Amino acid sequence: IRDSLQRASSLGIASLAGYSLFVENNLIEITNHKLVQPHYPTRLRIAQISDLHMGGMATNYQKVAELLHQINPDYILITGDTFDSRNDVKAFNEFMRHYPKHIPTFACIGNWDIQSDLGVDRVMGILSQNGITVLRNKHQHISLAEKYSMNLIGVDDSREGNPRLMKAIKGMPTATINIIMHHCPVEFRRVKFLRKRFPNKVPYPDLCLAGHTHGGQINLFGYRPILPVG
Repeated sequence: IRDSLQRASSLGIASLAGYSLFVENNLIEITNHKLVQPHYPTRLRIAQISDLHMGGMATNYQKVAELLHQINPDYILITGDTFDSRNDVKAFNEFMRHYPKHIPTFACIGNWDIQSDLGVDRVMGILSQNGITVLRNKHQHISLAEKYSMNLIGVDDSREGNPRLMKAIKGMPTATINIIMHHCPVEFRRVKFLRKRFPNKVPYPDLCLAGHTHGGQINLFGYRPILPVG
């Protein structure tokens, strides 16, 4: 009985690993959220992609790029963990061959971007060379239609970096829409704390975006038994 259970367990683990590597990675799903911002009368479409881990998984990145073309958002926001190692650069360059570079893209940094053997400076350089604006404790003020504007605020990673929201918003002008992007969802707590402590300095965030959980891919009937630190 013990041998049978061990074989069944090994088969189950192998099946799960195979599904995770070769099936789930290519079930690319677009999730739509409609948010109402009463102060901005024109529709603004933003696409968020996260945790690409280029080269590390068997994901069809060309399909991801094609879907971005189809969605045709006004802006694309990348919330970290684009690279795991220097071996990912080839896959990323191939991804960029199909990527809609005409769409303004902004990125923040994730824990793997920092701890990869590329080094975070090299990661930021590769992103910048491909026309992607990296916001690491920085903000970007964007003029929209007529008198409206948007602040994109990028905060450093919570696990491996040094998140400094107050530095990111220093000198930031007022805007119609304020969006904060960071990699780890735990950073939401810091945003809430600083907003409460400095209500006259920290603007109300109309939207906060993060990645890191990979969409909660280990999900058993709504219960997630495993969550990464952060």
